[in-house]
Amino acid sequence: MSHFACPLCGKNAPISTYRPEELDLDLQVVQYGSRGRGGIYVAGKNSILGEDDELNSLVASRSLKIVEMFIDASVLTKDEVRRQLGLDQPNNSMIVQLMGERDKYMRWAISAEDELDEMRKKEEQDKNIRRLLHELTELCKCEVKFNDDHEPTVWVEEIEPDYTKLIEWFTSLRIEDQTKLLSKVKTESSMIEAILNALARFPKRKKTQEELMEFTLFPRRGN
Repeated sequence: MSHFACPLCGKNAPISTYRPEELDLDLQVVQYGSRGRGGIYVAGKNSILGEDDELNSLVASRSLKIVEMFIDASVLTKDEVRRQLGLDQPNNSMIVQLMGERDKYMRWAISAEDELDEMRKKEEQDKNIRRLLHELTELCKCEVKFNDDHEPTVWVEEIEPDYTKLIEWFTSLRIEDQTKLLSKVKTESSMIEAILNALARFPKRKKTQEELMEFTLFPRRGN
């Protein structure tokens, strides 16, 4: 055997002179010139590799078929093809991009969870303050009004002569609840306003009714 038929183009080529590693790894079109009786010559070569034309598609498709042929004949393995094409290596740029997307998602998820936590806390606080305002209406003659944002405000009209129940109830609350509650309480009575201000000024360390009654604003009944 002296020649073989090229599986890509079908042309016969001598085996003894076939040196594929010496050929340009390119897809070129060849222009020929004529010397008249002297024959023809190669006038020029131009690469069309990567251009959107039929020849690129035909050669590429045929090349894949040739690779598949050698794999089926066990001349090549799929692992060898993957290694040669670099398909066995991770795509670092894709990994970086995916990690970036993952980090953005995680930041969004954490931010969303924080917002949900804040919403849950506010909802719980709103429920708590509404409960306290309701308890206040049991101790005072009040009217509950709502502003444009549907936030409740208790307008105190009258406090019973015996303030001990109100004092005991108010001082049993947490400091933050006391502050929040007083911000929701209004009155048009100067006397009641003075009482509310006194409640706000109670020393936080004093918890018993006897200590609280030291304030002259709330004398014991019968004195």
